[in-house]
Amino acid sequence: MENYTVKRALVAVIIERTLNEFGKAEYREVENRLESEYGIYFTDCLENPEYFKRVIQDIYGNAHKQILEKINDYLGELREQKDYSDFIKILEHTN
Repeated sequence: MENYTVKRALVAVIIERTLNEFGKAEYREVENRLESEYGIYFTDCLENPEYFKRVIQDIYGNAHKQILEKINDYLGELREQKDYSDFIKILEHTN
């Protein structure tokens, strides 16, 4: 359980870092929408990638793909671990 908590925190930090690189106002908008629409925070995105994806698609449009690429880059070799690979698969799945 403790290991999963660390994974959640790592994903949250990666998301925060990535979004900050794309603009502080948009970062805050993503944060606010996750909380107001879904009742979640960045630390909950590992379990709820579909909500995160929906919000960044709405806010960033096609540029959300660049965000996903950056998150993927930051995860590096960790992507091979199941929790992270499941997270990435859902983010990369096209609707």
